[in-house]
Amino acid sequence: MDESFKYRKDEFSGIHITTENQKFDSEEQFKKQVEHFINQRQQEDNDISSIWIKLSPENVYLSHSLNQLGFDVHHSQNQYIMFNKWMNPQKVNKIPSYSTHYISCAPVVISEDDHILLQKQGSKWGVPADTQKQIGMKLDNLAQEIIKKSFTLQNSESPNLKFQDLILIREITKTQSGHPDILFAMQYKCDLKYPLINQNDSEYKWVPLDNLALFIRDNQDHIHYPLHYLILERVNTLHEQKKLNVPNPDVKKLDYYFKRFDSHNTVFPML
Repeated sequence: MDESFKYRKDEFSGIHITTENQKFDSEEQFKKQVEHFINQRQQEDNDISSIWIKLSPENVYLSHSLNQLGFDVHHSQNQYIMFNKWMNPQKVNKIPSYSTHYISCAPVVISEDDHILLQKQGSKWGVPADTQKQIGMKLDNLAQEIIKKSFTLQNSESPNLKFQDLILIREITKTQSGHPDILFAMQYKCDLKYPLINQNDSEYKWVPLDNLALFIRDNQDHIHYPLHYLILERVNTLHEQKKLNVPNPDVKKLDYYFKRFDSHNTVFPML
């Protein structure tokens, strides 16, 4: 086995090579080493979808050699350039372009008897929310995972959650992470008011929709501002206009989209 490169194989049958802390005598020597590595891997493993090579700053001069071998630049950061070559001619290359955003989700959960699920983190109230942590995770799955974390469920219990509408979309272009963040506030109907989990750092409760305006007024200084304040104001307005539970004519289209929308093109997983 060729041990000249440090590498790993991912769950998508991709081989990842890093050149960090490695020095090469010449571009020609590096090129031959890569060719030899590819031949070795293909002889020993017929299930390789692609090969990724990460060039560290001291090795960026080798980029031309990789280009000659059919590698394309996938993305770059301050500390590296990432190259990729698709290796399976029998399958379509589905490697996505580089991620551009974090994806967050704030499910607005309404019970059958018109209560809204709220969460208090620290001293501030809002709806439950979280950020995508796994590449490829469907947005609908993320929303349902966030919701189920709120409930105390028995082993056999599984909440019946039905997507109903999109409340709002918020994008922040400048974040502490340096990458934009898109949040989807999605309305779900829940069949029951399940018992809630209350932990040291988080508190949940059901609030009647008829009392939501009063809750917002009495807790103005204790609601996450501006995002969750806007979400609750929007929900309250829809409720007062009797539009909150009116079927959206596009709900099937939205439901199809959210159940299939994944992170491959848009998410930096927060690991």
